[in-house]
Amino acid sequence: MTKQEALARVQRGLSLINREVPNWKIDIANLDMSDDHFCILGQLFGSYDHGVNCLFHVNLDDGGNSAVQYGFMIECVSGASYGDEWSLLQEAWVETTRMSGLSHEVFRSG
Repeated sequence: MTKQEALARVQRGLSLINREVPNWKIDIANLDMSDDHFCILGQLFGSYDHGVNCLFHVNLDDGGNSAVQYGFMIECVSGASYGDEWSLLQEAWVETTRMSGLSHEVFRSG
């Protein structure tokens, strides 16, 4: 995944969240996209799994590809190292929320 791909995915995710979760907020300072509870969906829905179910109306197995396309998850390939992928995704979410002109500590929609 390139930085541009990460940013494009995050933009799709941001649009989806804005549509489905009015007046949402996350704590950017504690954002950790590789953690089920501190990622975007974890902060909004209590866990990544529950967020996938709520946003895509499917279970985790069926929603995994959608989550990747919306910047909520990286694409997992057996035997691969994912540190760089998670970093790109993390940076894309932080950059996108900061570009909104709102505080980077707590991002609020709207």
